[in-house]
Amino acid sequence: MPKMRGKFNVLKDGQYVEILVEQAEKDADGNVISEVYAKKDDIANGLVIALKASELEKAFGITVADHDGTNAGEKSSADGSADVVLKLPATIKADLSGNADTASKLESSFSLQISDYSDINSGAAEDVDGSKNVKLHLPKTMEADITGNSGSADKLKTARKVSLTGDITGSASFDGTGDVTIETTAEALTLIGASGLYHNGIYRGKNLGAITSVEEMNTFIVNHEVAEGMFTDLYVGDYLTIQDGTYNKEWEIAGFDTYLHKGDTDFTSHHVCLIPKTNLTTSYMNSTDTTAGGFVNSYMYKTVLPTVNSKLASVLGNHLLTRRALLSNTINANLSSGAGAGWMGCATDWAWYDVKACLMSEVAVYGSKVFSSSFFDIGEDCERLPIFSFKGHSYSREWFWLRAVASSAGFARADAVGIAATGTASAAAGGVRPLICVG
Repeated sequence: MPKMRGKFNVLKDGQYVEILVEQAEKDADGNVISEVYAKKDDIANGLVIALKASELEKAFGITVADHDGTNAGEKSSADGSADVVLKLPATIKADLSGNADTASKLESSFSLQISDYSDINSGAAEDVDGSKNVKLHLPKTMEADITGNSGSADKLKTARKVSLTGDITGSASFDGTGDVTIETTAEALTLIGASGLYHNGIYRGKNLGAITSVEEMNTFIVNHEVAEGMFTDLYVGDYLTIQDGTYNKEWEIAGFDTYLHKGDTDFTSHHVCLIPKTNLTTSYMNSTDTTAGGFVNSYMYKTVLPTVNSKLASVLGNHLLTRRALLSNTINANLSSGAGAGWMGCATDWAWYDVKACLMSEVAVYGSKVFSSSFFDIGEDCERLPIFSFKGHSYSREWFWLRAVASSAGFARADAVGIAATGTASAAAGGVRPLICVG
């Protein structure tokens, strides 16, 4: 390697002195790369010389590459005057030891958890091994610094308005100092269509008050648009008290327009069907155990129901409507009853009659016949009343007569315990619960 010699200023005892250097090493480019040497006299005088270059005369380039030189980082220039940052290649080709490039989980799991800033409260710790996602839970109680006065404020700086929208509307101002009550306004129901028949599908059970005179009944009919078939604000199960002076019972709505356009004479009056919530009175169907002559020749039909009509008419007037009903009027005691089980006697004929208050058929109550002796016991009353789609007949725990002949000795009845049954015609404890149409 070439040597160099010459005079240099060096530091000795706090002062720079000039010395003669015999030789020093230089690289091929002429840069000093090692210590220089002084004359013997200078060494004897205790002078220590360490001379190095502070900057290369000529800069050189440095790059970092992967092990086989396939990928290299950006080239950096170095001349010794400053630090150099070497950049790795964007892609590095290397041999991986173990299974680091194919492993589905860590060899050893580690634990993660979240704590509050003071590390007093922590959420549940979760083990992490890389095989699945992990959900970290916050502590149930957290210690934290609250900015402002949100930790102690008893009132909002700005009150807020709480509003309800839709079919029910209303609003109230809330500032946090106390509870608020929102006064609401309900919009008219939009579920009901143009026809009042939609009301047959809604049970409400509202008390509609009392009717004490024909005038009040007339007002009721007008206000609820019964004659128009709209039945405004009336629903199945709603009830009113008819103060007739004798029975004074609550009558509930069993349906709307149930008998409209039925009969050998067209029944065209829109109407509300009412039945008493409890029995009006009790009576036998006949004084003896016979069903001879069918329903229309029974004591119930000839005597009891006309009395009911008279009492109700004193309050309802001509709003107690007359309709046509197809009723049994003949039986044959020697024919088997449709009630089965060897029962004898069945209705064999019927005819159309004018009725106001009339007992219901089995179909009107149950939706089908059970003890009815034949189809002559059903007639026009062949559809279940809407009210019995919402509740059973035994809600009052009283049994009552139905108009169907069951055998030569008895009629059908709706029993107090919720079953279909029969009673001998002379059973005086039988309840009288007829259906009427008002309109």
